[in-house]
Order: sequence, then C-alpha cells, then structure tokens
Amino acid sequence: MKVESGPHRAVVSRPGAEAVQFAVYDYGPVLPHDLVHYVVEDELGLEFGFWGLVAAGATLQSVQAYGARDPRRIPPPNDPLVGAHIDDLLAAEGLVAAFSAFPGTGPEPELDADRIERIRARIPRLNEEWQATGPGEVLRLRWSG
Repeated sequence: MKVESGPHRAVVSRPGAEAVQFAVYDYGPVLPHDLVHYVVEDELGLEFGFWGLVAAGATLQSVQAYGARDPRRIPPPNDPLVGAHIDDLLAAEGLVAAFSAFPGTGPEPELDADRIERIRARIPRLNEEWQATGPGEVLRLRWSG
C-alpha cells in the first residue's frame, strides 16, 4: 500500500499463515528495489529468491538480512529455509542489482538476451503501475513461484 509520506507497506498474505508486512522504500521515479525483485524472480522462475522464500514461510528478518551488500554484514542463517537456499537468495540479489542499475552502468547479468529484454521491458511497465498507484491505494501482485 502506498502512503502519503514515509515508507510504503508491502503485505504478504500466505495460505495458512499470518500475513507479513514490511517497509517498501520509494526512489522517486524508479521502481522500488523489492518490486524489481518481484519482476526478476517471477520472470526467471526463481523459486527461492526474496519473494519465493517469504511465500514459502521463511522469516522476513532472515530473508532481508541477505540483502546486505557487504558479506561481512550477513549473519549466519537462523531460518532453516533460508539456510538451505542461501545461494539462490544471493544469486537473486546479484541479478536484481544488475537490473536495478541504469542500463550500461551495472554488471551485465549472465542471462540470454531474450530474458534480459523481457525483464528490462517488464520493469518499466510495473513502474508505470506503481507510479499510478496513489496514496492509500494498493498495488496487488500475485506470486506464481
């Protein structure tokens, strides 16, 4: 849900589990990082990236800890699901970083050209939806992983 000021809220509803909420930070005209994760992970079918782990029931704090850019800040896993899929989560972080940068400024992801183009086309489409979502409104996305 978008709010007037301050961080926006993401609410993840999982069947048979309590909903999880967390802050989504806005970067002005650029799609928020967590929504870039959604596009990249969904498009590539990444089962255990950020969204896949949260959907599978991993604790949010454990998943978020692996978004740290400095490997020295990454704690030992305290969630068995995250511990079993650390490599997948870190790979997702690397891919999202490549797609979060302005084209030509970040490392080129090691994917085929068709997949890169699909992701690069989908990010601005989702960003249009995000930018059109007003304060108090909700942008609903369904995780298909």
